[in-house]
Amino acid sequence: MRKNYLWMAVIASMLSFTACNDDASSIVNGENPDEVVMDDGTTFELAISNTGIGTRAARPLGSSAAANTVDKVQLKFYSSKDGVAWTEAPAKFKITHLDGVEYKGMDNTIAFNETKPEGVPGTTDRIEEKHKIKMTGMEKSTHYRIVAYGYNGVAFPYGTEKTDPTTFGLFSTGDNHGKDGYALEEVFAGYKDVTTAATPDKNGVYKFTGAPAVEITRQVAGILAYFKIPTHANGEIVKTVKVIANQKSTGFKFPNTLLKPDNVAFFNGTGTTAPLIGDGTVEPKNGDVLMEFDMATAASNWNNGSPAEDYYTTNGGTADYVVPASQAKGLATGYKPAEGLKLKADAFFGARYVLPYDKHYNAQTLKVVMYGIDGKVLKTLKVTTDNVPTDGSTYNYDIRCNNFYSIGRKMATDNTDGNKPDPENPDPEYPDPKPDTPIDLGSTDQIVVEINDAWDVLHNMGVEEE
Repeated sequence: MRKNYLWMAVIASMLSFTACNDDASSIVNGENPDEVVMDDGTTFELAISNTGIGTRAARPLGSSAAANTVDKVQLKFYSSKDGVAWTEAPAKFKITHLDGVEYKGMDNTIAFNETKPEGVPGTTDRIEEKHKIKMTGMEKSTHYRIVAYGYNGVAFPYGTEKTDPTTFGLFSTGDNHGKDGYALEEVFAGYKDVTTAATPDKNGVYKFTGAPAVEITRQVAGILAYFKIPTHANGEIVKTVKVIANQKSTGFKFPNTLLKPDNVAFFNGTGTTAPLIGDGTVEPKNGDVLMEFDMATAASNWNNGSPAEDYYTTNGGTADYVVPASQAKGLATGYKPAEGLKLKADAFFGARYVLPYDKHYNAQTLKVVMYGIDGKVLKTLKVTTDNVPTDGSTYNYDIRCNNFYSIGRKMATDNTDGNKPDPENPDPEYPDPKPDTPIDLGSTDQIVVEINDAWDVLHNMGVEEE
């Protein structure tokens, strides 16, 4: 059995939302660890990390790097006397100041205005922007639920969000939101339940007790494919390569951590189906085509179906290169390259977001399938994992929120050596860069692919031929 190895990584904490109690509590500043910010127990700190790659448009994926382009965070507030029965918090519980300035917003939306470089896994530049949010109207001995979700643009990208009537603070994407394939976007969400004191302070304010913190994480998944593609498989010309998943979700619930106890938190998808893409003979019957590479348009040496070389070429050279914005060579069909995307010579690349599944499915999760000119399957590679998740297996690990599935290694968008964007100022905690390693789909040798261990969870994955 021929087998190539790769890694799947959980995307680490991307956003954080922090609250502090009275004058004894403190927050360590993420940009200057020696600076301590004191808090009076009525103020929340909203922090965003790894923001952007120089644009406020929805972020095209160019690597497995930790980044986002969130520029809006929506806050929702709920209250309860017993911590069980929740209602929307009274209007008097509200934001009064943002960063020390009187808050005049009407919908509890916080805007982020800065752009920051992507944070390559393993670097320490996590916190990029913070906001201090002062609240008033707290009642004594009251539980408050603070829900936050972040996105890019003027409005929530998945239509009008819907409230789950069974769980206060749980939302789902709107019906017929029109997002699919490369149109899918990131959404971050999280929540925290906090409690106020039974007695007021000297100013009559019922402050928050404890120092709670809520993490706002991706509610969708990500995937990239980075290949060296042979011109022939099993003696026939390779025309098309597809990355196929066994299921497809049409929406998702958020924050995923608010799902009922009988649901696993990372299974927050909705409307999951197994789409019909073939007849089961020429092409696999069930599955969602996540990415497709058409050699007729993506390869420079297609030569009307008569390639002379052993492998397909893209840029016609031997050096790594930055992909022009208008170029289709070397890219998955429909993929628009991230700004400054740099690839290995003659490597093929695509990346996108994927909606998570709603439950575990007992079937091969991901496949890479190579097709001939007549559409016949020439070779099928199973994408496997050696680090089996709960309720999963080597082959059946599902698509889960806040997970990144990397078929081939690409650690940074703008370079191929795995360094963070500023290689002249290396991070001492990231001394050993991991260079780009496209998966060779025509190789019979075992290829071990690593991803930096700064990710929270690592899944040792492989590709093996059926």
